[in-house]
Amino acid sequence: LSPGDAWAAGGGPGPPPSDTEAMLEQWNGTSWTIIPSPNPDSRGTSLFTGIAAVSATNIYAVGDAANGAFIEHWNGTSWSLLNTPSGVAELNGVTALSDGTVVAVGEGANSAVILQN
Repeated sequence: LSPGDAWAAGGGPGPPPSDTEAMLEQWNGTSWTIIPSPNPDSRGTSLFTGIAAVSATNIYAVGDAANGAFIEHWNGTSWSLLNTPSGVAELNGVTALSDGTVVAVGEGANSAVILQN
């Protein structure tokens, strides 16, 4: 977003029984800080696979968990877990277009998936 506001999405060591827990970090121009976000699956592994910003108060992150794909949204204050359409097994990336449209890509049971807000 700016030299003093950047985001990273991925995963870090999770508490048992998970191997990896989805993690989001924010750069303030000096250092990285882990920002709490909802855990999409407390029973297994979860990992963010992409993040895209429309603005500082409208950011989307996508990922995969043991129980399926997930989408989270930043409103400038906190992250929230959004409903993911049924049949989406994986989300592999997300991008924000200049008009504010957000597009995520991934896989369903037997086909490619494209989600658009």
